[in-house]
Amino acid sequence: MRTALLLASWLVLVGAAAAQEGPPKPEPKKPEPKKPETHKVARGTLKPTIESVGTFVPAGGHEIKLKPEAYQGDLKIAEIVAHGATAKKGETLLRIDAKPLERQVEAAEVDLRAAEAASTKAREDARLGAMADALARKQSELALAKAGHALEWWKSVERQHAKTRADLVLQASQDSVDDQQDELTELEKMYKSEELTDMTKDIVIKRAKRSLDRSRRFLAIAKDTHKNAHDHDIPNTELDRGYAAEKARLDLAQLDVTQALAKVNREAEVARARANVEKQTDKLADLRRDLAALRVASPADGTVFYGSLHEGAWQGGDLKALRAGEKVQAGTVLMTVFTPGELAVAVDVPERDLFSVEADRRGTVTPVSLPDVALEGRCRAPARVGRSKDAKLSFECRIELGPADARLSPGMKAKVKIPLGEIRDALLVPPAAIHDGQVWVLRDGQATAREVTLGRSDGKMTEVKSGLAEGEEVLPHGPPGPEGKK
Repeated sequence: MRTALLLASWLVLVGAAAAQEGPPKPEPKKPEPKKPETHKVARGTLKPTIESVGTFVPAGGHEIKLKPEAYQGDLKIAEIVAHGATAKKGETLLRIDAKPLERQVEAAEVDLRAAEAASTKAREDARLGAMADALARKQSELALAKAGHALEWWKSVERQHAKTRADLVLQASQDSVDDQQDELTELEKMYKSEELTDMTKDIVIKRAKRSLDRSRRFLAIAKDTHKNAHDHDIPNTELDRGYAAEKARLDLAQLDVTQALAKVNREAEVARARANVEKQTDKLADLRRDLAALRVASPADGTVFYGSLHEGAWQGGDLKALRAGEKVQAGTVLMTVFTPGELAVAVDVPERDLFSVEADRRGTVTPVSLPDVALEGRCRAPARVGRSKDAKLSFECRIELGPADARLSPGMKAKVKIPLGEIRDALLVPPAAIHDGQVWVLRDGQATAREVTLGRSDGKMTEVKSGLAEGEEVLPHGPPGPEGKK
């Protein structure tokens, strides 16, 4: 009984629970994929404008720097106008200690006088050298003429005379021997008589024999001399005369070569001396100009700023370095004279807009310090040499202004707007839709990258010149996420 009651109670509880749950619920459906956000390509009007921050720069400022042409030495400040001072045209802005340069001027004057003296000596040496060369050549020509005459005289006259002399000497020796032989013979005949004493006979005969013996010996010598004269002396004399004439000709030719070189050297020395005079003259003139430039006068009425404005910031304006007694470096801009109100604005033009900013395009300039003031100006053509900053190339453009508020100074900033005209009926897409020259076109639920050719942009929309058609849908934020990849 008890078991039956328990079973009945369980069945009642199960039935009640089943009644509370109701019929079985169907499984939930999966949500459909959400369609990505798109932008429909449409035509419109584009008004591109360059909006940037520029810097006020002097429109006609004068940079003051020392650039000596010849002076080499310290540039010590003797006097300098205060930073921010107002200067009148012609007023002294800067004066450099002149003593070291004055000493160099004095030394240069001495060098110039020495160079002039050396030049005078070189010219005189050249004149005297030319005279000496002329005399030496005349002497050489005379020597050649003498040698030639001696050779011709030898051939025509003296050679025969030499032969004749040799023959005559030989003949004389032969005649002497013959004569003495005859005399001896006669003496011997004569002394056969009894009229002369024996002693006298011996003396005379003996003397005649000695004389004859000497003459015979002289005759032998004369024969040898005669043979040597004909075989050697006379031919060799002719050769010597010929060699002397040839040597005289060679000496004259060598003299011509030597004198030609000497003339060139003298002329070169004169030219070097003259060039040194010109060099010393120029150096002295440069030093005197450098000396005069040690006093720098203000080129115009204006305000003096130390340093120079470079890429929107003042540089080199150290007040401690620009005071009396300090040394400055040649070629460095020490100060800038600026006339208040004469300003321009320098602004960087992005590379994509370079050829849209032509000369005389108008722009609007709003000083940051005077936000309620709007200045109109004309653009100059941008510089064709760009500068890179943050991996982007830009080109400086100057906007010329009319008279500006005198409170504005170089280095102050300004907001710049340069309208670049109007482009009508252009295909437009958001700039964020473009990535590396591509946009992602959505078709049949799939995003596909497509190359496009871009035009101008106003920062809000960008012109597409080719690659898209009107009505196509593109992803407005660039490449799709992983779920939208093609």
